[in-house]
Amino acid sequence: MSYLSARTLLDALPGGDLLSDGDPACPHLDRHASRRSLAAVLNALSQLPSYDVIQREQWLTAAIEIYQTCVREAPNNAGLMRELALCTNSVGTLLRDREELDKAITQFESALAIQERLAKRAPDVVQFRADLATSINNLGQVALSRSDWEVAEQHFDRAADLLHDICHIVPAQVVYRSCLAGVLHNLALVYEQRHEWKRAENALQRAIAHQQFACDETPQNRQFDELLQQHHASLTRVLEGRNEMAQRSPPESRPAG
Repeated sequence: MSYLSARTLLDALPGGDLLSDGDPACPHLDRHASRRSLAAVLNALSQLPSYDVIQREQWLTAAIEIYQTCVREAPNNAGLMRELALCTNSVGTLLRDREELDKAITQFESALAIQERLAKRAPDVVQFRADLATSINNLGQVALSRSDWEVAEQHFDRAADLLHDICHIVPAQVVYRSCLAGVLHNLALVYEQRHEWKRAENALQRAIAHQQFACDETPQNRQFDELLQQHHASLTRVLEGRNEMAQRSPPESRPAG
């Protein structure tokens, strides 16, 4: 597959290398806006599954470099900081999918640090807290894949608490209900692995309730429906696992008389 490299895209813009500190060739060019636009393009390209993972990671890395330059020049720009964190999180996701877990954790924690600052600076901005919950959930997924149940539970609990509060603040935004359902599903997987069947069942019942709400409010969204089916499938598996475990367990002995 042929594609333009991030470097080629940078050099093709008016003004040449927008990451340099020199004056642009075109005085009318808004360097800051152009950098940000390019980073957004690179980020968008990285989300296309038709490209190989290495190329997508390279584009994200280039986008991060651009955002870092912009943030250095405008350290109080919350929008730039958020975009930097989202790109960093996306790199972590690619690394996690390649099972490079230590590297993924580094990226997720870097994103988390930025998002915690944003959420602290502007606690009333719901999106900042939602972004924070996403990074925490991602860290929980890494811990889950490593069978580190306690750490995974802590991350999922924290993400669920954040999303639960968001759902109360903006109940009409059903995407947050769906996200909460996803985190509860992940939490149920932890309980399932520890054979805590009742807790797993309760978490999945809550996930189903939230996802069903999202489906009812936006019936045209097929993704919500697919997620709901996954919750039901996991609940069926948990109930079967509990019943199988109960059948294998010896009957409880009771004293005579």
